[in-house]
Amino acid sequence: GAVRDRLPLYVSLILVYLALAAIAVVWPARRPIWRHLYLAMQSAVILAMLALNPQMDLVLAFFLPLAYQAGYLFTGRTLWGWVASFCLAMGGSLVFYRGLLEGLAYSVATIAGTILLPAFVTVNREIEATRSASQSMLDQLQHTHERLQSYASQAEELAAIEERNRLARDLHDSVSQLIFGMTLTAHS
Repeated sequence: GAVRDRLPLYVSLILVYLALAAIAVVWPARRPIWRHLYLAMQSAVILAMLALNPQMDLVLAFFLPLAYQAGYLFTGRTLWGWVASFCLAMGGSLVFYRGLLEGLAYSVATIAGTILLPAFVTVNREIEATRSASQSMLDQLQHTHERLQSYASQAEELAAIEERNRLARDLHDSVSQLIFGMTLTAHS
């Protein structure tokens, strides 16, 4: 009876949640205030669905995509502030509707997922940043290696030219001394 009467409202809230999620994908918020507003509205929709039927604690799973999105939208304290607010909203609402032990028991798995998903996104972001920095360093090393090879080949060329000049001087000096000696001998 009562659940059936609330079904259209429940479906409407799910459609609002999905519409907001679609809008966030199609039209990503450039300003942080819109990102915060989006997460707050989605949280309110989820809590409204839970309020319609507190026995449907499965609706808390809708916080998981929000936590994942928060991982992409924010970093640092802002991200973990949202994660904490999601966890408090889930745990607090179920404790309110079902009591302390039962509420925590039903919310612990979703809370764990809400913490793990943004952690996964954060670790991936750090891995990509490290990979990008490593690639940049590799590119710099390759450029430096090419310059060093160029300098080495120039040094080899200069050494060869220097050796040719030394040999030419030696040969010139030897021939000059020999001619000079022959000239002195001939004059004598």
